Amino acid sequence: LHLGHEIDGVFGAAVHLGVTRLPPEAAPLGDGNGLNLLLGERDRREQVVEIGEAWPVARFTRSRDPDSARHRASIALGRIGGPIARDRLLELLVENTGDPRTDGLTRAYAAGGLALLKDPATAVDLLLALSSINPNDNVAALALEGTPGNYVPVDAQVGDALLAMGVWDVEEDLVDQMKRRAWIRVLIDAHAVLRRHTGLDLPFRYNGSYDDRNADAEAWRAKLRETRPARRAERRFDASGARFRARVGQMIDWIGGPKVNDRYIAEKVLQRLGHIAVPFLTDALRSDNRVAQREAAVVLGRIGDPSAAPALREALSLKDDDARASVIEALRLVGDREAKDAVVARLDDPDPEVRSAAARWLETLGGPVDLEVLRGALEGETSPATVLALLCALATHGAAEADAKLLDRFVEGELLERMAALAALRRAHPGWEADAAAPREDRLRAAEGFRRE
Repeated sequence: LHLGHEIDGVFGAAVHLGVTRLPPEAAPLGDGNGLNLLLGERDRREQVVEIGEAWPVARFTRSRDPDSARHRASIALGRIGGPIARDRLLELLVENTGDPRTDGLTRAYAAGGLALLKDPATAVDLLLALSSINPNDNVAALALEGTPGNYVPVDAQVGDALLAMGVWDVEEDLVDQMKRRAWIRVLIDAHAVLRRHTGLDLPFRYNGSYDDRNADAEAWRAKLRETRPARRAERRFDASGARFRARVGQMIDWIGGPKVNDRYIAEKVLQRLGHIAVPFLTDALRSDNRVAQREAAVVLGRIGDPSAAPALREALSLKDDDARASVIEALRLVGDREAKDAVVARLDDPDPEVRSAAARWLETLGGPVDLEVLRGALEGETSPATVLALLCALATHGAAEADAKLLDRFVEGELLERMAALAALRRAHPGWEADAAAPREDRLRAAEGFRRE
């Protein structure tokens, strides 16, 4: 063992002699070609895992030669495991050398190494690492295919790692990747990752037209949603580990903390964790921290998991006005129809934002609604936003008198007001076509045509 200074000598001899732990003085000093050789042979590749400490291999991930053992050393780190390997792979994941091609390859191999760890707590570490990227000015964000405003982008390689760790909610991010007008390798990789992790074998015409790819991707989305409950039950996420609970607990502390940027990052991380984060977020709803209550409701709404509905209904009585409004909006987003009576009662809430949220819930989820209740709520309402929401709810549930008022807002209102009015009128009258962003003259003609019809 002490005769070799190249990695061929140290690691090669160790593998052949069955050594399972290398002493520090045997740290590899060569250029890493031997590690390439070892990792390229399937029977030896599995044995590399048994060669102890991660730090000798980590040295080779710092090579600047893209043709060296650097990338395969990342895979070796994943097989060796441990905190040294994890921390180095997370560094590589977001490395920014200024060369998108090099950074993209480095990220792909680092994500592959992280996938081999299969550690639930590392899922939080990975999402936090990605959240440090500024997609507006960081070259690594281009490799991650991020867009401004999305601080936790997910592509095929990152999705592969997260799915290996049990974060099932990123499946639909990969479906979105399949729909992109992108390099064909991006589409193929996303499809391959979904097939491998879900066991589903739906076709995907990556060489077809954009419409063909879009149709196939949506078929994948529908099948994933149909089979997800059974697949989750078969492979439950292990949230019992102390490190995982500590990492998620830190994110919960951040959403209730004073730093706006920390709250933003924590919200994105928890949203990406999806249903895994729901129990932690519902606990935050029951805390005494009003900021945490509000932000937890916001994230639960974005996750959209129906299992959060009972805790959200319980939180309708929170003292904070913003928190109550966020809770009602979350109930709408998770599709909870059982909250109807409690939401109707909030039409008399002293806070206009809460009343607006209640009206929006009734507009989209209310089912049969007593129109007199909505008309009574509209009478004397002074908040413009709440008036608009109540008019939209009335129109959706067939109150003809609301149509004319919404048409006026569609023609003369600000863009967001026009969009809300148009959405309500379309729900009430599905055949009507119009564009809220069109010039006023076009909107006026559309409104006149609506009245004639």
